Amino acid sequence: MGVTKEEMLDAIGKPIIESFDAEGITQRYLAKKLKKELNAKKTEQFKGKIIEDELGDQGKVTKRIEQEVVIYSKPLIAWDIRQKARQDAHKLRGDYPPEKSEYSGPGGSPIPVKLYDFDDSKFPKSKTEDGNGEK
Repeated sequence: MGVTKEEMLDAIGKPIIESFDAEGITQRYLAKKLKKELNAKKTEQFKGKIIEDELGDQGKVTKRIEQEVVIYSKPLIAWDIRQKARQDAHKLRGDYPPEKSEYSGPGGSPIPVKLYDFDDSKFPKSKTEDGNGEK
C-alpha cells in the first residue's frame, strides 16, 4: 500500500500546527501580522551636524559650536517588506500554480513506502531524567 504526498505532509505538518496553536500562533494571528506587513512603513535616520557661530562686536566669529544630531524622516512606505508580504499572501491563498515535484526510483519506477506502527517501548529510555537532556 502506497502513501500519498498529502498523507506524508499531513503527518509531518499536523504536530507543527498543533504546537503553533498552543503558543498562540494561530491563523488569525498570522493574518493580522500579514495585514500589518502589507501596510508596513519605516523611518529613516540620518546623522548631521549643526554649526553655530557666535559673532563678536566686529562681526567676526569668536566661538564655533558643533553639535551632532540625529534626524528622522517622516514615515516612508517600506516597499521591500510589503512586496515580500504580498508574495506570502498570494502563496497562502493558492494564487500561484503549485510547484511541481516528481520523485521516482531507479529507472523511473515508483518508490515503495511501507508504514509501520511505532512502539517506543522497544527503545531504551534516555539517560537523563526528563528526556530533554537536563537532569
